[in-house]
Amino acid sequence: MTAGTKVRLRQKEIANEKLSLYLDFYPPVQHPETGKPTRREFLKIHLLKKPKTYLEKEQNKELRLLAENIAAKRQIDITKGEFGFLTNESQLKTNFIEYFSDLCELKGKTTSTSNYSNWKSTLKHLKECWGDHQSVSDITPELCNQFKYHLQEKLSQNSGHSYFLKFREAINRAVDEGFLTKNPLSKIKIIPAAETKREFLTLEELRKLAETECDINWLKPAALFTALTGVRFVDIQKLKWEDVEHSEQLGYYIRFTQRKTKGTVTQPISNQAFEYLGERG
Repeated sequence: MTAGTKVRLRQKEIANEKLSLYLDFYPPVQHPETGKPTRREFLKIHLLKKPKTYLEKEQNKELRLLAENIAAKRQIDITKGEFGFLTNESQLKTNFIEYFSDLCELKGKTTSTSNYSNWKSTLKHLKECWGDHQSVSDITPELCNQFKYHLQEKLSQNSGHSYFLKFREAINRAVDEGFLTKNPLSKIKIIPAAETKREFLTLEELRKLAETECDINWLKPAALFTALTGVRFVDIQKLKWEDVEHSEQLGYYIRFTQRKTKGTVTQPISNQAFEYLGERG
């Protein structure tokens, strides 16, 4: 009955303009508890039917990729003749460290390099605190507080704040996907973020920078352009000449999409900043 079974990811429309993702097994597989042929596994992963904003579209993309990864794992399990994934007990015994590691790899495909790095660092501290195995069924508020105190003891306040948010996102997702029956973080406060002191260049330091020799041709103009405009370096890296415009009212300005916020920005720039862009190519 299971020989040659193929696993396909499918979706069905449910209430509130959402789509429920499920796996279709054909030919069907035998349920390990009931002995009956089973055709479907609902993943408890829901997409928005008509995503409107950029964030909604990115969330749909991320959740679908997660479902595709689960489908690939199920295909391997079925080929091996292992069907424990069909039982609730299997979900409760899931290793949260592996679950978090899989989520990290998903973030590596769908988010920025810096955000992915934060997820990997959070995983490192989870392993330091909990070891390489922690069943989701055994995650308690006390265990979550243990990890929170670990972050507070080992890291700066803002790093602890960032890593604990990653941990909370993973726990919330595990609840949504049915791995946890209740949220152990429901009464635990996050690590608050501390105010940061922003450094800036004085006019004298900026002049000194302009007079300093630099062996890398592009680096100095880019640094000065950043200082004169306030545009992040990651956004300058992807600027194209088509993003640079001119009008009588605004003079020179650049129009681009911020990498961090995904918002579209129209940024006036001075004639001096424009000169650092070099010749139009």
